[in-house]
Amino acid sequence: MGSNWITIEIIDLYPTNLGHCPHFNLLAHEMDLASTEFCPSAGQAREYPEHIVKSYSRVADLIADLKKNLRGYPVNIRIELIEATSMRGLWRSLKYRVKRNSAVIVNGRKVCEGMLDSRKIVDAVKAEAEKIVKEMRHSRS
Repeated sequence: MGSNWITIEIIDLYPTNLGHCPHFNLLAHEMDLASTEFCPSAGQAREYPEHIVKSYSRVADLIADLKKNLRGYPVNIRIELIEATSMRGLWRSLKYRVKRNSAVIVNGRKVCEGMLDSRKIVDAVKAEAEKIVKEMRHSRS
């Protein structure tokens, strides 16, 4: 990827057994697309334990915060939702020494573990965006 990309990996428990994959569900929900199969307020959500539905809502809120706070930055953001109980989730949890089910990795650095602290995550992503802007200015001079 180009140098203006920020990769955010969110390791958590997601509702993946029914409907579409969590990436589609979350993006569709955030973009207000009609006929999304999983929506936190839909009947399908009642089939999941409350903590899984809450993790989905936390990530949706985080994406909304990121969109609001990074508007105007010349960066591209790639968000990867990683199911904590998958093989990839296990590998990433071991690599970043995640002791709880959820964690957020920004460009290869763990910035949050346990309860997702939106402010802390947004600040970490903004810091990465500032680095990118600084590098872009430096390369132009």
